[in-house]
Amino acid sequence: MQRKYSFSAVKKTLVKKAPKKCPKLEKTSKGCRDMAESSLYHRREQIYLEEEQIQKTIRDKKEKEAKAVKEAVDELRKFEYRQKRKAETQSSQ
Repeated sequence: MQRKYSFSAVKKTLVKKAPKKCPKLEKTSKGCRDMAESSLYHRREQIYLEEEQIQKTIRDKKEKEAKAVKEAVDELRKFEYRQKRKAETQSSQ
């Protein structure tokens, strides 16, 4: 039977599940202190932060693309509206 915060249990958990959320460390637990000092934990934390940065970049890029498409659609609508008005004024004269 393994202790709740044994280093081997934490290590196995980190290896099995790449971190989706960076685990919070408790300062009181010896196992957590061992985990904080391990290079494995630091590498997983670094991977997590890199993934967050990538996701943020992708979101920003998608927002920029969506904004550009929206502006293009607005310009097209304005152009169509002007053409329609122009056609209406010419037909009424």
